[in-house]
Amino acid sequence: MSATAQLTPRPKTVQDLKSRPSSVVFSLKLAIYFIVLAHGVFFTFSEFLIIRIVGVLLIGVMFAHGVELQHQALHYHGFKSKRWNVLFGIIVGIPMLVSFSGYQDSHLKHHRMLGTKENTEFFDYGDQYGFNSFQGIRSWFIRLFMPNHYGKFFQIAIKSVCGVSIRNVNEGVAKGVRREHLWMLAFIAALTAISVALHTWVIAWVWLAPLMLVAAPVHALIEMPEHYRCDLTSTDPLLNTRTIVSNAFMTWLTNGNNYHVEHHMMPALSIDRLQDLHASIEPSIRYHHLTYREFYWAVLRDRIVPRSVDTADTDAPDAETPVEVLSHAPEQTA
Repeated sequence: MSATAQLTPRPKTVQDLKSRPSSVVFSLKLAIYFIVLAHGVFFTFSEFLIIRIVGVLLIGVMFAHGVELQHQALHYHGFKSKRWNVLFGIIVGIPMLVSFSGYQDSHLKHHRMLGTKENTEFFDYGDQYGFNSFQGIRSWFIRLFMPNHYGKFFQIAIKSVCGVSIRNVNEGVAKGVRREHLWMLAFIAALTAISVALHTWVIAWVWLAPLMLVAAPVHALIEMPEHYRCDLTSTDPLLNTRTIVSNAFMTWLTNGNNYHVEHHMMPALSIDRLQDLHASIEPSIRYHHLTYREFYWAVLRDRIVPRSVDTADTDAPDAETPVEVLSHAPEQTA
């Protein structure tokens, strides 16, 4: 064997991957989130309209990024402490009106049920997986601006205030959902009070406009590729889920959501290690794109098709067979 061949890095095997989260890395992610968010808020107080618009864009993008951080926390992949995952998972979800407990309960069911008729998702984008052949303006509006999500929020918020029971979840989850919806209502009330007291449009500039005009579309576009027009009759992540390699910026913005096949194949693997797993299973992924631009160009041309793969030459782990790394995952309870 040549010296060059010996120096060539080999993809990590399943046994090489570690699942323990890094509190330091997640703390840095949160620090960046809050710093950029603070700058966005500061910009919205500028006298210049263009700087205010930049502020709205920064805030909205961070709101969407926060939900991706919340996703990491609900898997307990952020901090080593479950309590800290829950606390910061709640905080980063408040701006987009996402209940940590409700999202966690729904999302973990989604992992178990994907590929079956029992599969559901927390966010309702209308034509969830793109099965309708005609994607009209109404369909895109529902997907990008998420009116169903806001409607669901206010329904549960009213139930939480009135003490009405929340269906389809156990009492422990329901308690968390009620608590978080009351916190989100308090957040809205506080912004409203500040706006009234200062006789300004603070609530519009730092929350409503970023949420509805930026965060919702960005979030929807981040999540749309996950299972869009994949083979949802199969329980195999290599067939029912999509990976987009993209670049370092998009991997940061989506918080690893672009490696979605890898996440569904090994949900107990830390988000920060999904790229390592990708090197081992990439040849077997049927729905695979190099960039988000490539994916959305295929969507617009209605040319979403699986690629041909050779499964004989890969050491990809069986998604339905327990592997060692999964046994180290923290207990996932709501």
